[in-house]
Amino acid sequence: MVKFLSNYKYIFLILFVWILFSSPFLFADKTPFPSNYQVNFFSPWSAYPEMKGPVKNNAQPDIIGQIVPWRHFSIEELKSGRLPLWNPYSFAGTPHLANYQSAALFPLNILFFLPIGFINSWSILVLLQPLLAGFFLYLLMRKLSVSSPGSFFSAMSFMFCGFLVTWMGYATLGYAILPLPIALWTILQYADNKKLVWLIFLAFTVMCSFFAGHFQTSLYFVLGIFLFILYQIILTKNKRPYLEALVFVVVGLLLSMPQILPSMELYSLSFRSGLFQKFEAIPLQYITTLFSPDFYGNPVTRNDWFGHYAEWNGYTGVVALSLSIFSGLYYRNKQTLFFIFLAILAFLLAFDTPLLSLLVALKVPVLSTSAASRAIVLFSFSIAVLAGYGFDHLLKDGVKKRKVLIWGSILVGVFISFTLMGFFSIPDREKSIIALKNSILPAIILVLTAGFGLIVMLFKKKIYLKVFILLLLMLSAFEMYRFASKWQNFDPKKYAHVEVGISKFYKDQNHYDRAVGPSGGEDAVYYRMPILSGYDPLYKEEYGEFMQYVGQGKIVSPERSVVTFPYKGKYTSNALNYLGVRFVVHKFSDGNFPWAFPFDLYPATQFTKIYDDGSYHVFRNNDAFERAYLVTDVKVAEHKMIPDFMFENDLRRVAYVEEKIPVLDKISTGEAKISQYLPTKVVIDVKTTGASFLVLTDNYYPGWRVTVNGIRQKIFKTNYSFRGVVIPKGESRVEFTYLPMSFLIGTYLFLLGVLIIIVFGVLKSLNVKK
Repeated sequence: MVKFLSNYKYIFLILFVWILFSSPFLFADKTPFPSNYQVNFFSPWSAYPEMKGPVKNNAQPDIIGQIVPWRHFSIEELKSGRLPLWNPYSFAGTPHLANYQSAALFPLNILFFLPIGFINSWSILVLLQPLLAGFFLYLLMRKLSVSSPGSFFSAMSFMFCGFLVTWMGYATLGYAILPLPIALWTILQYADNKKLVWLIFLAFTVMCSFFAGHFQTSLYFVLGIFLFILYQIILTKNKRPYLEALVFVVVGLLLSMPQILPSMELYSLSFRSGLFQKFEAIPLQYITTLFSPDFYGNPVTRNDWFGHYAEWNGYTGVVALSLSIFSGLYYRNKQTLFFIFLAILAFLLAFDTPLLSLLVALKVPVLSTSAASRAIVLFSFSIAVLAGYGFDHLLKDGVKKRKVLIWGSILVGVFISFTLMGFFSIPDREKSIIALKNSILPAIILVLTAGFGLIVMLFKKKIYLKVFILLLLMLSAFEMYRFASKWQNFDPKKYAHVEVGISKFYKDQNHYDRAVGPSGGEDAVYYRMPILSGYDPLYKEEYGEFMQYVGQGKIVSPERSVVTFPYKGKYTSNALNYLGVRFVVHKFSDGNFPWAFPFDLYPATQFTKIYDDGSYHVFRNNDAFERAYLVTDVKVAEHKMIPDFMFENDLRRVAYVEEKIPVLDKISTGEAKISQYLPTKVVIDVKTTGASFLVLTDNYYPGWRVTVNGIRQKIFKTNYSFRGVVIPKGESRVEFTYLPMSFLIGTYLFLLGVLIIIVFGVLKSLNVKK
């Protein structure tokens, strides 16, 4: 037992630091979900005075408005026995699994099936990230023959590095990159003993990364693996194990295809796919934050004034950065050279450099249309690895005092240079004081780290070394824990998605009649109240163009990541009725402010108040179309001209398509009623006296199919971005179902990946027997 504790004490130390970091959740009934921020600033909770509480940080609102509602929707669909392929509650209907950040297929979603409640499962999912990252890198460092304390420095640096900490609350980007060290570990394991289990595990890590919910970060993950394998192939005589590992990276990609193919389909149909630009490139003066992360302030303390703290954060700890510099100066073996190269490459891709400009000019899908700064995670990973090597080399018996003195001088010189570069960019004295204060602690840690190197040279006795190693371990743990705990909020669980009056109203509706108001994904998706607006990097470009037409009266390029229903647009009143907006939700405190719904622009008889709880009013739109309705006059028009025709005519009688349809009975009458409305299935009962055309004001999108009385029929793109189908005379049951071919092909490729694993295993076992 004593031997076990001796061998694994550093793993226990990693676990101890993680428990300390997670203690508000583990012991104080709090959650990393920003519930205080939610109840103060997000509808519907912000309208209720009794919900107000202290806001302890500047939480990232995407967690509340996107990530958590999407994950909640995914889990609820899975629990209902349905694949979460389509979300009808934003953008008038949009792909859900394909939006990627929904992470609908992520294996750790199994946590949400534990009988502990959604918020506890979410909290565990968030908090597991640093623990797994630290443990995985510790294993890799030990495999690379780095000592236990050196591996601890690496693990501590990576598990609480700037990228993982600032994106921790999303539980997507972190999970997309944290399998990288364990993937490299499995490659090295396979190269040593040739056991198939390591290749299977490698493929599994690739799949987990791509299922985690952030495609761009997963591409960096694969880039790191590919470059590592390529480097080993170049340097190693026995190339076969690494070639086989490369094959299993491809197998991992095949296993990921049920996520990748639908996402690429949505990407190709989104505005983002053509938006090639240098976006979120880190300016060079921000380099000082590698030592002093709060040099330009911190959103948590509300004193930041320059930069994007979360996007640009490359902090790995002063101790780790200092040790990595020592490694780069004096310990360049075949492994450290790779990580030096990877760090330089990532730096050039994340910062505003000519290499990044070239990448954007090449118009590489995803990488040339996303935030460039996120490549910094490969830099942070490489620095963390080099820190372990640097620590071990510093303790070597052959290291000369001159080298340590040069290293210490370089550290001080680099720190002063970076800090001065930052000060030269500061516009006034007040901000200079903030920068100066936030540079003091990093400077002290840097001096202590350099001083440790000198002490090692002066005191070679083992007992002194143990004391100094312990002090440096504590210093590293302190600085990384302080950085992480400062950023990550823990708020009372009781405030997370509290059920209030308006949320109860949402839950009691039929879930297909739409609403407009101060709602976003935080309540519309969470409580299943369909809205026309939406916030997502990927959405159907045509729908964004349609909403721009409603607002401006012309087709223009939509916004990058958001669609907003215009309250005072040129055709707002027409679209409000046509798109089946049955409810207008009004926050009482909004009064007649410019952002409130302009009731005064409409006839007094159009809206009837049906709900009032003192904080919210809900009005029924008496002129709203049914969400599915019949017309008998269908005209063919050029796609870009359809909006011009639409709002010049009575849309209750006429619809516009882009290709010829069968002849209709122009004097036919009838009715359509939605009898079932699920995310991936809509059932409509129709009665007509003659052939008619059914319009469903949900977005037209590849993968939707329709049957009329059990017979497959064609869905026509109708009124620019919606759906229509020809209905015969008499009674009909119309069923729309969504199962995209991209997902089916992805599933077949997944099965192909499984088959390759089986065949490879059989062939390998036969070779062993021979």
